[in-house]
Amino acid sequence: MNAVIKVGGKQYYVTEGSEIYVEKLNAEVGDVVSFDQVLMLDNKIGSPYLADVTVNGEIVKNGKQRKIRIYKYKNKSRSNRKTQGHRQPYTKIKITKIKMIQVKIEKKSAHFKRVKILGHAMYDDYGKDIVCSAVSSIVITTLNAILSLDKGSITYIVSKKGIDISIKGEDRVTQILIRNMISLLKELEVNYPDNIQVK
Repeated sequence: MNAVIKVGGKQYYVTEGSEIYVEKLNAEVGDVVSFDQVLMLDNKIGSPYLADVTVNGEIVKNGKQRKIRIYKYKNKSRSNRKTQGHRQPYTKIKITKIKMIQVKIEKKSAHFKRVKILGHAMYDDYGKDIVCSAVSSIVITTLNAILSLDKGSITYIVSKKGIDISIKGEDRVTQILIRNMISLLKELEVNYPDNIQVK
């Protein structure tokens, strides 16, 4: 999977496992960074960015480039000559994952409080994407089952970016249905790790 990301006003072509040098970031070696300004992914082009596609990387090194020498002088004047040096700081990043669908789960003690599903799997073109279809089927089936119980224990908001599900109370049946939905999404993540991330 290939992507073009924008970091520090510059564009970089990246693939999983590739290493890039960017302008110095305020992060330490070993930190995980996430870039959400993704301009292109394989043959899909954003306008200007693709919605909810993130590129994750790990900081390998912070350093400075080789010194460049700058000479300043005025013609026909010996007293006005100056030599300067400059070393540009940089951060070396190893790209670890290019992720599309992200499932974010919020729990309080043992009960689910919120589930956010964002993004597009980019497994295939819109309308032909089996990963997106599977996620939609799992989520819609679960929501229909919970709403058929009519306990008022759930609210959801559907937008272009995805779906945001809020769970009120600690109704046992609702919690079981949400747990089943999450386990199905995790199973999908095992089969398609490049297209969905459950965290």
